[in-house]
Amino acid sequence: MQAEPLNPAHIAHLQHLFRRHSPLIHCMTNDVVQTFTANVLLAIGASPRDGD
Repeated sequence: MQAEPLNPAHIAHLQHLFRRHSPLIHCMTNDVVQTFTANVLLAIGASPRDGD
């Protein structure tokens, strides 16, 4: 299986959709990466929800 190259236009479109719809994403991570994961999701326009 060979990976396809990333298409910058497609990535920009996905980022636009994330910011427009702000999906709620349930995160099941440990305490070590919980803050990092939440910050990454916020940076791309999603709304993180931790399982606590």
